[in-house]
Amino acid sequence: MKKILIITFIFLMGALASFAYLYHKGNLTPLIAKSPIWTENAPLITSPTSNGSTNVEIFVNIAEKLRPTVVNIHTTQTIKGGGISPFQGFEDDEFFRRFFDDFFGQRGMPKSKPKDFKQQNLGSGFIISRDGYIITNNHVIEKADEIKVKLTEESKESYTAKLIGTDARTDIALIKIDPKGKELPVAPLGDSDKLRVGEWVAAIGHPFGYGHTVSHGIVSAKERLFGDGVTHPYNDYIQTDASINLGNSGGPLINIQGEVIGINVATDARAQGIIGFAIPINVAKNIIPQLSEKGHAIRGFIGIQFHELTSDLAKQFKLKKDQEGVVVAEIIKGEPADLAGLKVYDVIIEFNGKKVKSGRDLLQEVGKAPVGKPASLKILREGEEKILTLTPVERKDELERKTKKEKSKKGEEKEEKIKLGIQVDDLKNYPGILEKLEVGIMGVVITDIEEESPAGRASLEKGDIITEIDKQKVTSVSQFMDIVSTLKKKHSYLFRVIQQGAIKLVVIKVE
Repeated sequence: MKKILIITFIFLMGALASFAYLYHKGNLTPLIAKSPIWTENAPLITSPTSNGSTNVEIFVNIAEKLRPTVVNIHTTQTIKGGGISPFQGFEDDEFFRRFFDDFFGQRGMPKSKPKDFKQQNLGSGFIISRDGYIITNNHVIEKADEIKVKLTEESKESYTAKLIGTDARTDIALIKIDPKGKELPVAPLGDSDKLRVGEWVAAIGHPFGYGHTVSHGIVSAKERLFGDGVTHPYNDYIQTDASINLGNSGGPLINIQGEVIGINVATDARAQGIIGFAIPINVAKNIIPQLSEKGHAIRGFIGIQFHELTSDLAKQFKLKKDQEGVVVAEIIKGEPADLAGLKVYDVIIEFNGKKVKSGRDLLQEVGKAPVGKPASLKILREGEEKILTLTPVERKDELERKTKKEKSKKGEEKEEKIKLGIQVDDLKNYPGILEKLEVGIMGVVITDIEEESPAGRASLEKGDIITEIDKQKVTSVSQFMDIVSTLKKKHSYLFRVIQQGAIKLVVIKVE
């Protein structure tokens, strides 16, 4: 009897625990990304079915709830001199030459002149805020002269979209329309890190211009790479067998809770649309605020070239056989790695506390690191662990894009300012340099320099330390700027500089 009571008690406790788990499971909310851009992130669809299985109603719900958030994007691009002359290929034909001589009374045919023509592209996108922000692929709107958005295939009205920002490296773009007071439906963004292989997903887009089309399948694989993966280090693509075709680019990949977990981007042509790839939505979450604020993605750069740590190299460096990391093969002078004291043959094993197993890991972690803020670097140097501190700068390719946009805005006011052609930073931000200097030396570090500039012509280089200008001591960036602001154009001034450990006196004529 006692045994029966114990078994009954255990059974009741188990039943109560199961009930409590299922009750709370239905109330769990997914990870919600917060941003000033997307304004709604609540799942549009609740638990799939009472027993947890999936049925056709799930995809009906996805179609009904999410289709209104997916838009058709139509772009127009002018191709200069790319058109075809109506006479092309007939210039040397004797029959046509005589025809023109007789009919038009002129010698020879009109010469073929390539004409400009309008190239049109179709793609998809999805709305992430009620005031009109839309995510799509960069390749959908790249180089477009005009971007038009239609909210539904039945609507005759189209909106002219403004390009907010693009990132070619991840193939993500942010555009915006003015809904003219209309409150737009929003696609909630999920958490792609929680995605599991085998999960049901749906894709919505406008393949081949047919209009809203819904397809479904499963997540076939995660962390797929294109090429060797190093040329596209910022994406680990989701692979799906949900049908993705031409025109689906920029549309959402959706889980069964009705959350966007990917941006459809490509298909394997050999698979006739049943092997497709999507950018994880968490990649977009990190970039969208940057695209909104700066117009481009901001990524860290430390200025090295690296080599994967092979077993042969590990043996050569007398490291453990299974040691993981990246070997420093080259250091760019004056860049953060150089200024921090990193050396060729150092083996990077951690960056900002994250293990570095490959060059791809390093590129991803450096790319995510906040620009202008100190980052830790754990290395192996001759078998011994060391920790260095460096300050990543923004990648030059991102800066060049930003600079081109700003040049036209600055125009004449740039010419009014004193020009030396350098950028500087406080010496205290570069502990690797401080270790090599005598105690008490103060100054600013040259972090960037234009070759054809007063400083460049005076043979100053990245990594040089300016300690005095016109016999006035320089101890900080703010003091440097104050002194420079007092200099007069067309006048020459004496600069005291430390270059490669030696004191150098140079005369610079400012412009």
